[in-house]
Amino acid sequence: MHRLAWKKPVYCWFIGLAGGLLMSTSSAWGATCTSVASTSWNVATTWSGCATGNGSVSGTPGSADTVIISANDTVTVDAASAALSLTLGDPSGSSGLYGLTINGTNTLTVTNAVTLPTVTRNNKTSVFAVGAGTLNAASISIPGGTGINRISQVTVSTGTINVTGSITFSGIPDSAVFVSTGASTVNVGGNFTNGGTLSTSGTGTINFNGSGTQIIGAYTTYNHVGASGGGDKTLGGHVTVGGVLTLTSGNITTGGYTLTL
Repeated sequence: MHRLAWKKPVYCWFIGLAGGLLMSTSSAWGATCTSVASTSWNVATTWSGCATGNGSVSGTPGSADTVIISANDTVTVDAASAALSLTLGDPSGSSGLYGLTINGTNTLTVTNAVTLPTVTRNNKTSVFAVGAGTLNAASISIPGGTGINRISQVTVSTGTINVTGSITFSGIPDSAVFVSTGASTVNVGGNFTNGGTLSTSGTGTINFNGSGTQIIGAYTTYNHVGASGGGDKTLGGHVTVGGVLTLTSGNITTGGYTLTL
């Protein structure tokens, strides 16, 4: 009897431990949260497949979750939010403009990549509008679609974009667009590649702050440019800086191209 009384609590303790580990592991896997409405990020009915999302509001995406903005939705970030990765869909609806908007001075942190779509329908635009908010991400990919006004673009006004890796452009340059309309700050730890369209106002700054070698894309439309972080910065082609070039650390290598100030 003594031995039977001893085994029972050990068995229950083991089952409880296994159940706890299973619950912990399940939450660590993360959800794939797909938008089903053009509403707020922090509303559960905005999402499908997000019941186990680890956002600040139950049923919404958090730092462990893969987020997909569906083709014809525009989701608004109206509180501090996070995701593991973020992909915007290829728009097909009647309004022509879809994507993601950071409202006010709120922050969205994406642990891995932000990926915009290659737009496949004429006169459609996929836009990630940072505005006066803050976007933190590992990388941003902006592909340009083939056709009439098939545009993928990132826009920022007075906000901040912090990218530890690269901002890359591909496809048709006129359709892969990065726009700064105000006193924005864009911090790039990797490359800001050739192959897109860069539009900046007279007050925005792009800082190349990586510790390794970085490519400064071949654009004649930079406003202020900063170089820091200790890594060498290499021109990807002819570059024009319309504002102030601030070299804090590292070197700028022209590689036979022209840097115009």
